[in-house]
Amino acid sequence: MHLLRLSLGYFVLSMLWVLLGDALLEQLPGGGQAWHMGKGALFVTITSILLYLLSRQHFRRLAEQLNTQKQQEASLRQAAAVFATTQEGVLVTDPQQHIVHVNPAFSRITGYSAEEVLGQTPRLFASGKHDTGFYQRMWQALDGEGAWSGEIWNRRKSGEIYPVWQNLRSIHDDQSQLSHYVAVFSDLSALKRSREEMDQLAHYDPLVNLPNRLLFTERAKQALERARSQRRSGALLLIDLDHFKDINESLGHSLGDALLQAVTARLSEHLQEGMTLGRLGGDEFALLCEEHGAEKATALALRILDRLSEPYRIDGRQLFSGASIGIVLFPYPSDIENVEQLMRNADSALFKAKNSGRSTYAFYSEELTSQARQRVELATALRQALEQGQLRLHYQPIYDLRQGEIAGFEAWCAGSIRRRG
Repeated sequence: MHLLRLSLGYFVLSMLWVLLGDALLEQLPGGGQAWHMGKGALFVTITSILLYLLSRQHFRRLAEQLNTQKQQEASLRQAAAVFATTQEGVLVTDPQQHIVHVNPAFSRITGYSAEEVLGQTPRLFASGKHDTGFYQRMWQALDGEGAWSGEIWNRRKSGEIYPVWQNLRSIHDDQSQLSHYVAVFSDLSALKRSREEMDQLAHYDPLVNLPNRLLFTERAKQALERARSQRRSGALLLIDLDHFKDINESLGHSLGDALLQAVTARLSEHLQEGMTLGRLGGDEFALLCEEHGAEKATALALRILDRLSEPYRIDGRQLFSGASIGIVLFPYPSDIENVEQLMRNADSALFKAKNSGRSTYAFYSEELTSQARQRVELATALRQALEQGQLRLHYQPIYDLRQGEIAGFEAWCAGSIRRRG
């Protein structure tokens, strides 16, 4: 195009000079006689200058075009490299949604080779997890805004359904006509598995795979709210193994862990709908029973005590480990206000069961709260008296009346201890 313009410019200038040159020279001073003698040289000079200017402009434009072309080629090479090496799957369709390009990551994620999908439509990957309304909203956003992003479930060639984060874009040509659709997606399977593993670690005991204290407390809170709103009763059984510490320390932690797993299996035998079994830590388990009154809770506690009292056979050893159970009933009509109070009351009931000789159960009562408060106050007062030197140590002889001599001594403390209440 530039060469044609250059040639036309030279032609027009030459014709103008041929047709009008003599007339122009006549207008110059001296009648043009002297100018006629140098007419040819003048023409050559003027046309050479103009030719130089036109040529310089042409080659400058040509250089700019070449530079732009090189940049475009470099950009295309970079885009091709990204297309080929990116970890995200890329799929390109024509306006009729027929697949025209896919990258290697697409094949790695979906399991389909390029040859298997070219000419197909993305419906090939539909998982069946989304309804028609989901796809309608997606296409409305794509047609109206030119883009859509979101999580979608697809199906691999193997049949596995998996989640992806997908970005869709519509591409238009220079005439603003739709030319392609481009989908870029990332496989979320590993991320979701990682989140599930983190959730498992955060909310489940790794040894026995039961809800830990955090998750159990949350479920107890929900059960308490349901019981209050539906005016129903429920029960919380706090279960503590008897003499587990002796077994764990004398026979080893691995055998202790195996015993905890065996206890979990036996407790799980009693699970029914509306129940949650959790391990709160150490040898302490908790069983949350919705829609359980005192009678059902008592029957359940007796069954659990009988089952846990049976001998265990672990690593060739026969072990015995009973349990103590503290039971607290919660609304309706209890006045328990929150899950913290619920757990404290269960602890008080468990303490009573252990003090009653172990391998038994005890219900919570208001008296237990008062006794627990007195124990805390007494322990605090003793600690303060000890720190302030208010306790005096006394030794008292013990006489053997038959032998008529001192058989030993007993030591006891005396002092003034202030207690509230």
